Amino acid sequence: DIDVGATDKYGTTALMHAAWSGKKAIMRLLLAHQDVDVRKKDRNGNDALMHASWKGNTESVSLLLSHPEVDPRATNRSGETALDSARGQGHLDITDMLESHRPRRDSRYERDNDRNNNKSDNRYYDNEEQENDKEDTKCIFCCCFR
Repeated sequence: DIDVGATDKYGTTALMHAAWSGKKAIMRLLLAHQDVDVRKKDRNGNDALMHASWKGNTESVSLLLSHPEVDPRATNRSGETALDSARGQGHLDITDMLESHRPRRDSRYERDNDRNNNKSDNRYYDNEEQENDKEDTKCIFCCCFR
């Protein structure tokens, strides 16, 4: 059983750790889970997108931006967004991605509808990616696996 909302003592979820460390396979597994909360924030108010942006993990940022509930305009306790974090760290590729990102319309409705129908969201993780990412599936932050 997986508790995708479990946190460590800093309020950091497995998704945040995976985004920070660039663990794409773990991120895909977590993003495909129907109970994942991509907007959840740690004690400092940072979400997974902010962690990935600050660290400079381009692929993590791209994967998170493909999720319909990610809000790149969200702010942390200091009032900074993921864009501010990327800019502050000099990650120009991520800055460009965040500036050009356009959220999909009605995506929250579609996601809620899928949850109500008990469907898993597999667009983030397919069989081919599972095979390609086997080396990336060990989560060193096992707060969500019981």
